[in-house]
Amino acid sequence: MIGVGAAAEVVALGYVLVGALVAVFSFGQADMEEVMRPAGYFAAGGLAAAGVGAAGLALGIPVRVRADKKMKAVCDEYNNTTVRVEKEVIFGSTASGVGLALRF
Repeated sequence: MIGVGAAAEVVALGYVLVGALVAVFSFGQADMEEVMRPAGYFAAGGLAAAGVGAAGLALGIPVRVRADKKMKAVCDEYNNTTVRVEKEVIFGSTASGVGLALRF
């Protein structure tokens, strides 16, 4: 979303530059509202998209770090345990009928 917002801001800047060129070459006689209105829409939309992306990034980083720490703790506990559970693959009757089950 931040990239989309940045791209929209680049498009808005392009509209502004084109509007400035139109104003210069028409000696101020051109209807600038036709050129500048889309620039405003792109600028506002770009800022909104970048804001949403930044908020998602700000919220997502701590969640990701916390999840990684928890997953590492689970893996360490599994790898360092002294009691191992026997694993078995069973084909036959299960609680839901007949099928393939992995018990561990």
